[in-house]
Amino acid sequence: MAGERRTILITGGAGFVGSHLVRHWLKNYPQDIVLNLDALTYAGNLANTEDFKGCNNYHLVQGSITDESLINQLFDQYQFDWVFNLAAESHVDRSIHDPLSFVQTNVLGTTVLLQACVKYWSLSAQDLSSLLSQFSSVVSSTSSQRDNTMSTPFKGRQLTATNNDSRAYDSSQFNETL
Repeated sequence: MAGERRTILITGGAGFVGSHLVRHWLKNYPQDIVLNLDALTYAGNLANTEDFKGCNNYHLVQGSITDESLINQLFDQYQFDWVFNLAAESHVDRSIHDPLSFVQTNVLGTTVLLQACVKYWSLSAQDLSSLLSQFSSVVSSTSSQRDNTMSTPFKGRQLTATNNDSRAYDSSQFNETL
């Protein structure tokens, strides 16, 4: 992977977890271009991005994953190799007062991103089903094993896409703490 230039989309990159992933990526893969798409709502904080906002290979776009036109424009312009979706409504107390915003971001927004991936990466329904099924296995296996501390490294199983797709998520690359 060293030397190979990729273009990465990280959504929610101004949030706590997202900004750590952006920082990790820029430090460990300086040849890659990282685009941070963040709506900058209550969970996004530009202060989280201060130390890397001057990097030549880092770009911040303020926008929502629910904006299909914006997502398609970004995929057209940047031709992403990988996508990490960390944009989510996650504060339970807010879900009680405004459940619709949770559904819009977490369900509709994720669907918009998946549709863009299918379209731009020419994934078949079978490819997508395989990736989602494998992702489900990783999530369920790690959620039962973790101890809920930030210092616990992610220890998921490797996802492999059909047709040796290089965009598949390989969790072995993230065994160090962000």
